[in-house]
Formats: sequence, structure tokens, C-alpha cells
Amino acid sequence: MTLKQYLILMFVASLLCWGGLLAVVVGVDPMSGGVVALILFYVCLGMALVGTLATLGAIIRAKISPVDYAHVQVSRSFRQAIILTILFLIALILQSRGHLAWPQFVLLLGLAVVSEAFLSAFKAKNRV
Repeated sequence: MTLKQYLILMFVASLLCWGGLLAVVVGVDPMSGGVVALILFYVCLGMALVGTLATLGAIIRAKISPVDYAHVQVSRSFRQAIILTILFLIALILQSRGHLAWPQFVLLLGLAVVSEAFLSAFKAKNRV
């Protein structure tokens, strides 16, 4: 699969996920839906964010560094999209419960940076 095919596929999948999120927001009553509605909302939002961030990350990486291999750019952007999405979803859940303040957000951001550094180092160690 070429980088162009990957980007088109991820773009279409992201649009479908955003459409699914829109359907959940418009069609599901959060008061009567309960836990299932919240899980559906967070899953749709997470999938839409991962797809969008991975696509944008791959495009930016391809423009900035066109000499890298496409699979390296895609794997890095996908990994970072997952980390950012998890960070965003945890912050959103904490905010909905009234537990998000600056110290918690800084801690979450630090965990995201440490996990990215660990995963980057782990990948580099396995390549050698």
C-alpha cells in the first residue's frame, strides 16, 4: 500500500467515524442511554480522533521529511495519534466528572511525553 492509498483510506475511515460520532450525538439521549451511550460516544470520538490525527501527522511528516520511509512516518504518526487521543479522552472524562485541574493535566501531559519517549526508545532499541 502506498502512502497516498493509506492517506485516502484513513481519510475516508475518519469521515465515517466522525459521521458515527455525529449520529451518536444527534440520535442518542445521554440521560436515557446511560453507560452504553457514554461508551459509544467515547469510542466513536476516540476512533475519529485517532484517524484524523494519524492522517494529519502522516501528511505533515511527508511534507517535512520526504526522504524517510513511508512506513516509518505512518507508524510514528499513528503511535502519536493514539497517545494524544488517550490523553484527550482521559482529560475529557476527568473534566466531565469535575476532577480535571491544572496539576492533573500537567501529570497527564507528562505521562504522554514519557510514554512517547519510552516507545520511541523501545522501537530504536529493537531496530538495532
